[in-house]
Amino acid sequence: MFALDLEELDAFRKSIWPLSSWIVQFRERDHLKNGEGLVQHQPQLPAQNTNTNNTFLDDNNNDTIAARILRLVAQKTEGKFQPTLATHRVVILTHLSYYGYNFNPVSFYYVVDRTSNEEQIAAVVGEVSNTPWTEMYCYVLHPDSTDRVKVKVNATATTTMNSQQLTTASTKEKEKTTNTTANEHEQPKNTTTTTTTKPLLEKVEYSFPKEFHVSPFMEMDYWYDWTFIGVPGSSSSSMSSPTTITVINTLRRRSTDRVEFTAKLVVDRNSLTPWNIVWQMIRLPIFCLIIQVWIHYQAALLFAKGIVYVPHPQGSETTASTIIATVMIPFFALRDLVAVDKNNNPKGKMA
Repeated sequence: MFALDLEELDAFRKSIWPLSSWIVQFRERDHLKNGEGLVQHQPQLPAQNTNTNNTFLDDNNNDTIAARILRLVAQKTEGKFQPTLATHRVVILTHLSYYGYNFNPVSFYYVVDRTSNEEQIAAVVGEVSNTPWTEMYCYVLHPDSTDRVKVKVNATATTTMNSQQLTTASTKEKEKTTNTTANEHEQPKNTTTTTTTKPLLEKVEYSFPKEFHVSPFMEMDYWYDWTFIGVPGSSSSSMSSPTTITVINTLRRRSTDRVEFTAKLVVDRNSLTPWNIVWQMIRLPIFCLIIQVWIHYQAALLFAKGIVYVPHPQGSETTASTIIATVMIPFFALRDLVAVDKNNNPKGKMA
């Protein structure tokens, strides 16, 4: 996966040329497909108290993907949190397009506070895709989000810096785009005193209800617990940024609070060069297509085991979901015929 600062996309494309001409690309059209954060979709937001001249309205005429993410965060927090390009940068953790094909089960956008001397994550946007319907949904992870997000931040150590060190750290040059993975959170730091002690925070956990139908073998009755450790694209010298980035996804059933699914992503930070990209493509050719093939292979195994197919929730059907459900009818009938036992009872079961 790649971690890209969305304001440095031109520099990224130049750094991997000639691969970026077609073989490996970041394409804006592969993301925010529902028009999230576009200027014409911008509702009127309440004014935000600030002691700077940079407000959310500064980005109102900007439809770059970074500005759209910040606008989406402001919308989903109903104006309680209004980040701007002047105060925050956006780093995306995602798969790129290979040979013109792209697929991401999930992409993460990290909204990082520019004013912090450490890599402080202000919010995360999880852009989830489903298969086989090829739809997208964005969860905005922030305490004030309408996605009903609960946030838990864990501190593991403390450190002390004087005001001069804080000022020097806050003015360091932004790091160039790097190839990496995941996220972290920190508490705001007090820079008004000569010496300040602040927590070093190892991870941030977001809990929120499932609102988007992803797997055709899992119902909607779940809570997501997403844990992020590390900040993609951050400076390797930052005390709060380990070289290994981790994202953990846990699904808990709402009715019983039982954990029924866990996935863990661990990625080591590497420098971004054309040679590194070529090596990764040799190791894992046409990676996005491999992901799709693997997902359908696992789906076939679940289908063969008799796991019950879960259609789109009522009211969320699309043309694609209707066509897929119709095409699958004879396969369901054949499976049920084979699965019927001597007492004529089907062996279907829920995931």
